[in-house]
Amino acid sequence: MTIVEPAEVACFYESFKIGDGKIHSATGNGQTMMAGLNCATPCELAWKILRRHATDAATISDDVAAEGMRVLASQKIISGESGCAGFALLNAAVDNHELRTTLKLDERSKILVINTEGDTDPDNYEKILRKAVSS
Repeated sequence: MTIVEPAEVACFYESFKIGDGKIHSATGNGQTMMAGLNCATPCELAWKILRRHATDAATISDDVAAEGMRVLASQKIISGESGCAGFALLNAAVDNHELRTTLKLDERSKILVINTEGDTDPDNYEKILRKAVSS
């Protein structure tokens, strides 16, 4: 299981990167459109569970999340800024060999992506969808 967070608010990522088993706060600027993932410091209960079960943590930019939202919308799947994080990372890996290698993805990989929300910010959702999906 890979935890995916906004690059500027990546507290679980920081905690995994430091690797001492303790909670560490995010070091970014705290700015992200992914409001549901905007947590500067991991919740102690969540950390106790995730540090035992997650195998990795990754970060994505708001631009990567927006592209993931547009790709999902093109398939008639409504996903908000935070809900699309796992898919957005996977979508970015499609054309990025280094990222696929880092995530250990190949033709034998079994992937489950969970979308945790719809368009919780309808105005921003529509603004993001107005931009065309990249080819």
